[in-house]
Amino acid sequence: MQVMPRQLVCLAALLAHISAALPGSTSSGQAKRFVSAAQHFWVSFPGTWYEYSDTDPTAGVLYIVSFSPERRVQGVFIPRGGAEIVVRPADCGGARYQEWVDSVARDAAVISRSAVVLVERAGRAVVRGKRIVLRVQLGPKAFLRETYLCVSTDHRDFQARLAFWEEDPAATNHEKVLESVLKSIRLTR
Repeated sequence: MQVMPRQLVCLAALLAHISAALPGSTSSGQAKRFVSAAQHFWVSFPGTWYEYSDTDPTAGVLYIVSFSPERRVQGVFIPRGGAEIVVRPADCGGARYQEWVDSVARDAAVISRSAVVLVERAGRAVVRGKRIVLRVQLGPKAFLRETYLCVSTDHRDFQARLAFWEEDPAATNHEKVLESVLKSIRLTR
């Protein structure tokens, strides 16, 4: 058995700690699972993200953030470099789609709208829906980027929301986390 020099062991531990602390990092830590007994579904999310504890556990809403609760900013909530994701069952598809669009777009600038297919199995779309990307002004030079999705899986609609500061260098990673969460939706009945 070869013994590693002490400096190398310390460096490896430091790198692992830094990797786990990166906002939105999905490379380390076990996946966590959110189970909604009330709404009969579950989803997985990265072990480096945190469930926001102030939500009503009986509501069946997943609310996760990419930062530790101690980094929460009063009034705005999301610190620079942080992101939040909310997933809930919603009646947002079909005939109710335009009503849903009007409710989420309210006073924000719509950047884009698109159809999405997140998962395909045997050539069949399993998670599909619509995406709306918004630019929300919070102050003179303060903008949030919000992505809303209305997705259907197994004939059940879900609304998802991703929010982070505009020009966040981790934006692509936040979006990948949202997609992985939505791909993991499973109904329990």
